[in-house]
Amino acid sequence: MTMRVTSGGLATVLILSFAVVVMIILGSLALQDKPHYLLALPAAVAVAALCFAQPQLALLLLVMLIPMDLFAKFAGTAKLFTLYKVLLPLALGALLIGRFSGRFKPLAPHPLDRWVLAWIALNCALITVAHDRPEALNFVRRLASMGLLYFVLSRLFVEASWNSRLQKTIVYAGAVSALFSIVLSGNAQGDPDLVRMTGAADTSPNIFGVSLIPPLMLAGAFAFRTAPAAGRMGYSAVCLVLLIGIALTYSRSAVLVLMVSGMVGVWLWRHQLSSRHWVGMGVIVVIALLLAPTQLWDRIASLGQAASGEVFDYSLWRRTNYVKVAANMFESSPIFGIGPGNFILLHGMAEYQTEPSLIGLPRQPHNAYLQVTTETGLVGLAFFLGTLSAALLAALGAYRQDGPERWQAGALFLALIAYTIMGLFSHLLLDKTFWTVLAMIRILPERARFQQSTVQQ
Repeated sequence: MTMRVTSGGLATVLILSFAVVVMIILGSLALQDKPHYLLALPAAVAVAALCFAQPQLALLLLVMLIPMDLFAKFAGTAKLFTLYKVLLPLALGALLIGRFSGRFKPLAPHPLDRWVLAWIALNCALITVAHDRPEALNFVRRLASMGLLYFVLSRLFVEASWNSRLQKTIVYAGAVSALFSIVLSGNAQGDPDLVRMTGAADTSPNIFGVSLIPPLMLAGAFAFRTAPAAGRMGYSAVCLVLLIGIALTYSRSAVLVLMVSGMVGVWLWRHQLSSRHWVGMGVIVVIALLLAPTQLWDRIASLGQAASGEVFDYSLWRRTNYVKVAANMFESSPIFGIGPGNFILLHGMAEYQTEPSLIGLPRQPHNAYLQVTTETGLVGLAFFLGTLSAALLAALGAYRQDGPERWQAGALFLALIAYTIMGLFSHLLLDKTFWTVLAMIRILPERARFQQSTVQQ
């Protein structure tokens, strides 16, 4: 068995190394005036070999780059050519070959796997009835890549040490990106316009804000369960950095989601929190509130416009219009929807648009539930809600087992609660952090099963 794995490993190293070499050559040819990219070939071959030997390393690098995706892009190349396009296939190839060779064992069946597979399969089938099939195909391709990310992460991080490294990578990467926001905000203090910081990520403030909540919850769990005082202080400082990073996005929805998930967390962990924990959390929250910019409170206060019915905030006005446009789309095709990824195009069509000034303008719905319902109909909404429910139940079930993974299960449950609520304010179907949380929840039953087998032995 060992010899078979070794020979297969050597063959795969050669294949993957050749693939990386070809990709970098193509990238350097696209640059034309920057042939120095060819100097990276030896390093690329070495990285390919290392990532095959330990595909978890490739995935840790990928996860690290999610909140810092500015560093995932190759300067001067096409936007589609990123490190994600290299790292995920690398890890997937190693996993599949490892399955055939017996290096990686298959996981036991789980409802979350079935829901994810069924949801993606439904989107694939609905390409045939989409209003714009090329756009639907492009969206489904990206959705399928998120499914592959979920599949690979949930299969390669079951082992305890690698699982711990994955958690810490999420925490530290989020904190480093939040530090970018803090540093850059100091340079923008004299700017009269509101500058919404998104760290080292090229994404919307709302998405960046909610993407910092999973590392915040995991850092809180580490602070609660870490024995050395220095470790507790370190993770508490990370929590403070992440809170400030969320505030600097000036995202009203992210703050609202944080408040709700935080209150759920206090209720969930109430029996595990000591007086020391309460004092520490209080200090962190007070410091974060004192450091929060006044512009954030002004934006939060503007939410009262929606309640009064007199909306003067342009962002709130657009969001109100999204609901009206979505209602028109839903009426045209309530069962199977208008097609995956088609909302953005149909938003500007006169037959659906209610505001003449927005005709011809493509827009996202900024609401995952509106997007799913309009694009895949009631059937798609049922599959999406089934996926969320299966994940929430799995995380809550792992938390209630009172095992070593209880703190992690609670943190992931709260992170998914945050994403579930954030779905009301933003589109998260293609967000890598969301799919990472799903994958980590999928691992929890395997960790519990592994611990039970160890105790029995």
